[in-house]
Amino acid sequence: MFLTFTFTPKTMWKRFSSHCSFVCGLCSPKLAPFIEYLLSLTRAIEKRREGGASSDDTTALARRVKRLLVEVNEYDRARRLSKLFQLKEAL
Repeated sequence: MFLTFTFTPKTMWKRFSSHCSFVCGLCSPKLAPFIEYLLSLTRAIEKRREGGASSDDTTALARRVKRLLVEVNEYDRARRLSKLFQLKEAL
């Protein structure tokens, strides 16, 4: 019997961010493209919200991106995303 493992994007990115922050250090230039990607995701989610997309979907995406931003120590941007989407979880 073969076991298959599926990686959802949520767990895959979370593992990647925690691994990179541990190995490379948080201020590493190697981690900069990943942080830029997270920021572009943040802007895309904000545009979706302004465009009138489903609030449940955009809130779930915002919650996931906020967690990733906190893991890479981008607290200011995570806080702004929390205020915009009125997320109740603590940073």
